[in-house]
Amino acid sequence: MDSKIETKKKKSFSTFVKERKREITISVLAIGTLVTGMVIYKKHNGLLEKATEHIGVPHLEVKSVKENIPDLLLDKELSKTINVPEHTRKLPEGRNRSKNAEELAKKFNCILPDDKTFVSPYSYIKKSA
Repeated sequence: MDSKIETKKKKSFSTFVKERKREITISVLAIGTLVTGMVIYKKHNGLLEKATEHIGVPHLEVKSVKENIPDLLLDKELSKTINVPEHTRKLPEGRNRSKNAEELAKKFNCILPDDKTFVSPYSYIKKSA
């Protein structure tokens, strides 16, 4: 008699699964996607901060949106100063370097071939959108 009850339970469960195959498949895929997303987030947590720190993106500590809105409205343009060190540059064909470039090269102890010029250090402001 126990075997008849077990067979009946198994049949009812298998019938339940067969009737709801589509819903079960979608649910399993959704749960799998969530778990995968959580694992990826945990694994790569901090990489975004390191990457933005390397390229100089300002880091804002967000305590609440209401506290930070006035600061964001005041800083309409975020800008960064880019410092470019002295360097040599290849001249376009048929062009000659200036006397000023030769003097700067000597000042920085740089020997220039004929097709190169010397660029002095400079800086500029890069505005972000």
